[in-house]
Amino acid sequence: FLQVYFPPRTVSVNDMVVESAGGLCGVVLWLAAGRRITARALRLEGVTSLAGLARRLLPAYVVALLVVQLMPFDFIFDREEMAAKVAEGKVRLVPFAGPWDAAAIGQLALTAAAFVPLGLFLTLSRRGPRRTDPGQGGLEYALLVPALIEGAKIFVFSRTFDATSVVLGMAGSLAGWRLARRVHTSALAAWASSPRLGLLGPVLWLA
Repeated sequence: FLQVYFPPRTVSVNDMVVESAGGLCGVVLWLAAGRRITARALRLEGVTSLAGLARRLLPAYVVALLVVQLMPFDFIFDREEMAAKVAEGKVRLVPFAGPWDAAAIGQLALTAAAFVPLGLFLTLSRRGPRRTDPGQGGLEYALLVPALIEGAKIFVFSRTFDATSVVLGMAGSLAGWRLARRVHTSALAAWASSPRLGLLGPVLWLA
């Protein structure tokens, strides 16, 4: 209703139906799993190690990445839609082909930064007294997950698939992986829990 007073916006009965359906799905989701989700969130208070915290946060972060990268979820189901997407230039298979402007560079930087915590959580979650760290310690997942998430954009009509984003997403995840392997988790945990952080803790949480 309020969109009537904003000329750039389009008022649509379809939007009302879909948004109401989304609200109904939220209610159903709460009735089906709300208590389990709340209990899982509350268990974060009992985490005593960075590895345990990373294992708890990793699934939620992957879901958040999927939502951000694939919204508005207008998936392609036939060849005609895929051909139309290609014709509109929304499938760029050559990395670093441009065009380059401030907005494009900023978007690519955000893409790389968004995958840094993924590599960090993947590596930290494999640490612990009862966990081994074979081979490259999760490097294959740190490189595969960004490629899969970015590659899924091919099947979302309104999103642009750019091979550059795949490369930068993998680079960001690799940076997080390297950071997690080099950092001393005990020192990091002591620093994070030290009283001198004060109000910085909530600020970092919001970030």
